[in-house]
Order: sequence, then structure tokens, then C-alpha cells
Amino acid sequence: MEKLLTKPYKEISLGTNLNRIGDLINFEGPILSLFEDVRTRHLYVFDWVDRDQRFNRWLVYRVIAKDLLPYLQGKLSYLDLFKSSVDKRYYFTDIGHNFGNGHYDLCEIIKLPPKYFPNEDDYFDRTNCTYYEKITFFVIERLKNQKQENEYIVSSNSLNRLNVKYKSQAIGLTYQHLRKKARHGVLMSLARKHKRIKEELHNSFIHNRGINTISKSEQIQKIYKNDYSRIS
Repeated sequence: MEKLLTKPYKEISLGTNLNRIGDLINFEGPILSLFEDVRTRHLYVFDWVDRDQRFNRWLVYRVIAKDLLPYLQGKLSYLDLFKSSVDKRYYFTDIGHNFGNGHYDLCEIIKLPPKYFPNEDDYFDRTNCTYYEKITFFVIERLKNQKQENEYIVSSNSLNRLNVKYKSQAIGLTYQHLRKKARHGVLMSLARKHKRIKEELHNSFIHNRGINTISKSEQIQKIYKNDYSRIS
């Protein structure tokens, strides 16, 4: 088998959490198979690329239903599907004869050997797919669910924005109303205060027979001006 350059300490274990959806290509045995991680619902393609006397080597990469469906419909080449892998990351695992039922530990490949790349004219052939209807139905349902989830997320975000906007407006109106009431209360309080000051000044004016009348009037104006500017 080809010697691969892999990233150290980057092993990804899928454990026994893979659900085998079906073989996209089966020719005297699985050649290209589709799996789903039951924990994350991620889709993985297992592509048989090499072997020796003990193991079969499988190239593994993530795909999305949006790219997988055109491939099943013959509109997308396998090379295009291969290049559309999520994050452009490829892994490999060497498996014995119990393919589909084992524990898969994946190692990320730094550089893919040229012989592991598909041919440009390699398209899906339905005759080599035993469970075509099952796999296609699964992919279509996945797309429907994703669309519903996306619509729910969009509608939820829109509703949240409306709620925030409504609450903001309601809070703003309430704040203005309370501020108006508070301002009115302060003005009323100041009016009573000014009335009392006027009475005191008036009494003082009468008592002092008009002495310092101008200074008293200026004092009243100053009180009004300072108190009103404090709350405006």
C-alpha cells in the first residue's frame, strides 16, 4: 500500500457510532459506501483506494446532502463530489474483512497520493448501487429536514429581532412616560417651592419697607433658572 504522510496526534475516532446507509458502488463487494455519524448526523463517504494481504484501505471524508444528491442524479462527477469534501480534509483507515461493523480510527492525511484521486469522467452508475431508492430517499429527507431547520432558524431570528424591536420601543415609550411624569412632579414641587419663596420674599419686602427689592427679584429669577435647567 501507499505510504502516507499523516498528521501526528490528530487521530479522529468514530467508534461504533457510524450507521451504514448503503453502498453507492458495490461490485463484488463494497467500493464506495455512505455512513452517518449518529451523534452529529454528519455524512461520511468511505472510498476503497488500496489494499494489502491483511487490510483494505479506505479514504474517508465528509460530504453534505446538498452535494450528494446531484451526484446520485448523475449531474455531478465523483471527482467534483470528492473535491467538495467538508473543510477539504481527508482521512484514512485500514480495515480487515469486517467492513461496516468495526471500530474506525481515522488519521488525517497531509498530502493525498495521486492514485487516490478519482477520474474526471467518473459518474454515478445506478446499476452498481443495490439500494439506490433507499439511499436517495435518505438524502432527500435529509435535505428537507435541513431546509425546515434553516427556515425555523431564520424565522426564529426574525421573531427575536421583532421582539427586541418591540420591547425597545415599549421600553422607550414607558421611559418617556415615566420621565414626563417625573418631570411634571419635579416642576410641581418646584412651583410650590417658588411660591413659598415668593411669599417669604414678599413678607420680607413688606417688613423691610421695600429695601433691596431689585436684589430679591433677581434672586427669584435665579432660583427659577437654576432649578429648571437641572431637570431639562
